[in-house]
Amino acid sequence: MPKRLVTYDDLTSFGIEFSKPTIWKKEREGEFPKRIRPTPKSVAWLEDEIVAFRENQIERAIAQRDAAYSLPVPKSPGRPKMAVRKPEAVP
Repeated sequence: MPKRLVTYDDLTSFGIEFSKPTIWKKEREGEFPKRIRPTPKSVAWLEDEIVAFRENQIERAIAQRDAAYSLPVPKSPGRPKMAVRKPEAVP
């Protein structure tokens, strides 16, 4: 089965809206799939790798959301109490 290629313009259909410089940076840091050059003047990514990247992003977002909702909610200290003056003793 032939591999399908995804161009930069096609990335938005996968929910990926990074700028070109951001993609280059993420590729260098190993945080985004590596591009290939189908022709000397074009770049693309393998669809399988883009889909796996996006699924990983979604799983991490869900895990972060679940972790945030599982934290205990701090108890409100309530309303601050007013200082009460004791009446002075009358001689």
